[in-house]
Amino acid sequence: MDEDYKNQNSDENAPFEKEDDQEQNQDYQNNERLELSGEPEGYNTEEPAREVKQEQPAKEAAQQSKKGDKKAGKKPEKEPKKKKGFWCRLWSAMKFIYMVITVPYFIMVVLFIVAFLAAVFSHDEFIDIEEGSRLARGGFNETVIMEGSRDNRIALIDVQNLITFETSQKFRSQIKKAQKDDSVAALIVRVTSPGGSVSASDQIHHYIESFQKDTGIPVYSFMSGVAASGGYYVSAACDEIYAEPTTITGSIGVISRP
Repeated sequence: MDEDYKNQNSDENAPFEKEDDQEQNQDYQNNERLELSGEPEGYNTEEPAREVKQEQPAKEAAQQSKKGDKKAGKKPEKEPKKKKGFWCRLWSAMKFIYMVITVPYFIMVVLFIVAFLAAVFSHDEFIDIEEGSRLARGGFNETVIMEGSRDNRIALIDVQNLITFETSQKFRSQIKKAQKDDSVAALIVRVTSPGGSVSASDQIHHYIESFQKDTGIPVYSFMSGVAASGGYYVSAACDEIYAEPTTITGSIGVISRP
């Protein structure tokens, strides 16, 4: 009897249980729709992740290929150089020509400055002149090299070391002194100089020519050791030139007499 009663009750409650299950399924579906309706249509959160995943393998593959080239000893391919245009090549050529022209002149200026400083700071006979001496008053000492007649003497003037403005002024005072001496029958200019200042050499050259013109006394040049550049220019003004067998002389751009 009890079992029959239970079966009857279960059969009577079955329709109500089915209705409850259907209502729960509808509520669950409605909740899912409400959750999805909060996001805009067409929005997909998985797309950026896919793009990143696609970019990363490409970068990794490029890095692995570079590492493989380094291990294999292959050199990376260089980008082709761009060809220079006409104006770029013309500008490069002009710069090269400018350097070729200016560098020699710059070297010459530096050498001239060095020579000038060496002449200024060199210790010569002007440094040791005592105050009140004959040299300090503008005269010069006379030294007898060979005994002879007092009425027919040969004057000897030295042009030594670098030729500077001081050298030309000293030479001028000495040749003026010889010009005033009536006992001088000839003049010897002994040159031992590698050259120096162009203007100073030119001054000495003209002092010799003026002496010859005013006195008619012959002037002889004697080259000793080295007589180049300005030293040869000084000798070119003399009537005759004599030199030792081992003398070094001559230079580019020397002005010679006809």
